[in-house]
Amino acid sequence: MADQNEVSSPNVARATEEHPVKQTQENMQSCKIRFLLPNDTSFTRDFEPQFTIARVKQSLLDDKPPELVEQLENSSQVYPSSVTELRILLLGRFLEDSKTLTECNVSLDDVTTVHLSVKSITSEDPSSTNRKSHPTGCCAVS
Repeated sequence: MADQNEVSSPNVARATEEHPVKQTQENMQSCKIRFLLPNDTSFTRDFEPQFTIARVKQSLLDDKPPELVEQLENSSQVYPSSVTELRILLLGRFLEDSKTLTECNVSLDDVTTVHLSVKSITSEDPSSTNRKSHPTGCCAVS
């Protein structure tokens, strides 16, 4: 029996060397993502590698991480209601909603740090249109 164990051990090692990516994906079924916010706080979440960026954003909308809620409250922003209001930046590029974490090269072995930003939707949009019609921003008083 000792001989059988010695024979099967090299076979297992060889299979691991021949297929390291497949072995890693089978063992590691989640991508650990650290979200860095504009106020330098962060939070970490785990996602499946086949999740799309839109699905990751939707989970953030559903879960409402306290760090994100606090950051938005401190900057007088409302919590986003749509995935289009969230933007995820990885290595200087905004990630497309239709891409999966695997397609975006999010690591299965290590924590991947991304920047998370929220598009501001303010109630001042109508007044900013008004300002465009009066480019000087002043009024005449008589």
